[in-house]
Amino acid sequence: MNSNLVKDIIYGVIIAIILSIQATQLFQILTVFPDMMLIMIILHSIHFGEMKGEIFGFSMGILIDTMSGGIFGLSAFVYAFLAWFVGVYKKYIQVSEVVSFILYMVIATIIKYILYAIFYLIFSKTGLLDWGFILKMLGEAIYTSAFAALFFFISPFIYKREEVEF
Repeated sequence: MNSNLVKDIIYGVIIAIILSIQATQLFQILTVFPDMMLIMIILHSIHFGEMKGEIFGFSMGILIDTMSGGIFGLSAFVYAFLAWFVGVYKKYIQVSEVVSFILYMVIATIIKYILYAIFYLIFSKTGLLDWGFILKMLGEAIYTSAFAALFFFISPFIYKREEVEF
């Protein structure tokens, strides 16, 4: 069996496990749970580039939308936008240490919540901006950042790059 195929299968299994953990909200504390798929989308965008990150973010967003029952396509748009955001700004903020990756996660979580609030206001005519919303956003940013540090240290084993000899 081809070694790239084995790596792709292992990567798919990891994504399926993370997707199922996020769908069941296994690590929920009160109403806050970490967005592990956002972590994977940002890592994917950092390691594979802007275009592959956007495609990955869009496809994972569609999967999350089919499981969540919210506005269909909203998570797909938000995750694709965040993958694009990381692809554009990784030139300016190098992700060589865990602090910069946590900074990406905090900014991405805040942008995600702002986009959700805007689109829910447009499509559902419901406003989400209250103190509970802001506290949940900050709680998720902190909680996701804690998991992001763990994923950052595991990512070299997941995203191994092969050296190409010329």
